Amino acid sequence: MINLLQAMILTDGPRMLSTPTYHVYDMYQSHMGGQSVRSYFEAPEISFTLDDKQHRLFGLSGSASLKDGVLALSVVNPHTTQPQEARVQLRGASASSASVTTLTSSDLHAHNSFDQSAALAPQTRALRPDSANWTHTFAPASVTVLRVFL
Repeated sequence: MINLLQAMILTDGPRMLSTPTYHVYDMYQSHMGGQSVRSYFEAPEISFTLDDKQHRLFGLSGSASLKDGVLALSVVNPHTTQPQEARVQLRGASASSASVTTLTSSDLHAHNSFDQSAALAPQTRALRPDSANWTHTFAPASVTVLRVFL
């Protein structure tokens, strides 16, 4: 977990920093102890060529869970340059409030270093969902966790 490939924490003598991997694990804590909830993601696939072969990747992917009246919805947008707008629809419930935490950067190669330990860190803000249906735009190359209070 420390000072390895995809480490959550890096150290150098007395210095320490949290990596983007750490931040994703921290964001996903919202799912701990929750009940899995069926979720469906629909977005255009991403097509690309690598080594002269055509490949495809999901447009949006994620998971949802419910715990103590809070729905956690984690979503990954793997497209490196395009945001993805999606409709969030709750069935059998409506949102009283929500928050969104996103880990992304306009620089695809952004990372934390000992000189800039917070170069890539999640940002959280409040959302005002419209009851059970609203639209959210997922940033390019992002991991997002929506916490919806039912």
